Amino acid sequence: MINSYATNNNAISNPTYYQNIRPMFSQYDMVMMGNYFNLHNYEEVKKWANSIYLALQPNDDPNMAMVGWSKLPQVHIMPEVPGKWPDGWIQTFKNWIDTGCPEGQRPDKPEDAVDSRKMAAFIQISQGLTGLPLDITQPNVYPLAVVYFNRLLERPNNQNNGNDTLLQLINDWNTNPTPAHLAQLVKSYSICSDIILIWYNSTTNWNRTLDGFGKGAPVPVPWYGTPASNQYKEALVWKVTLCHPMAWAPEITPFYWEMKPTDDGQYTGLYNKFY
Repeated sequence: MINSYATNNNAISNPTYYQNIRPMFSQYDMVMMGNYFNLHNYEEVKKWANSIYLALQPNDDPNMAMVGWSKLPQVHIMPEVPGKWPDGWIQTFKNWIDTGCPEGQRPDKPEDAVDSRKMAAFIQISQGLTGLPLDITQPNVYPLAVVYFNRLLERPNNQNNGNDTLLQLINDWNTNPTPAHLAQLVKSYSICSDIILIWYNSTTNWNRTLDGFGKGAPVPVPWYGTPASNQYKEALVWKVTLCHPMAWAPEITPFYWEMKPTDDGQYTGLYNKFY
């Protein structure tokens, strides 16, 4: 989803980072690139500006461009979701580079900031519900938590329980932040199911190198972030679903997967290539 603040597709002659460049990067972009650099950090975007500019454009070779390669070697045209930027945005980014990458006026408070006490409670609740070691110092965890916190704030109200909201859950949790209390809250707050699902839909358990760049011995660590278009097969939620005797259904049935697992068992927990 493209950031709603960036609605002008026309090129801007003298853009600044905070007023014009940062809004063009969506929260999805920020999460997906979080292991490499922070698109919502001025110094990092300035450092990688030339590479970003190349990644925004189709390759000069028409055959390579046709299959999605960018001008940056071995990188597809970015962003992959929802697709290539409008030409006006790309020109705006080039204009920003050509004018020396001006920073512009810093906002008083970052748009994606969340109150630290609420975020701490959200992480604790998420850990208790999912069993995941959500360490905000790990790549992607904090920015992803911000995305999910804000997304859950926009969750439609429960018609049967107007208090079934994230903020009310956090308030109740803070009165007695213990596992036993959380077990009681689960019975009253259906949003707990949404919290579990939103993390399990984005978490894989691949054997990855700790630095993410192929250095060091692979170790099994949780990896947070939307993996790919086939994430329903790659994320931990798929393993959980397989524990149910009706893990998938051939028809479109609510709460069941629409597609059967692949015949080779890959990504199902029964195939050891990635797990």
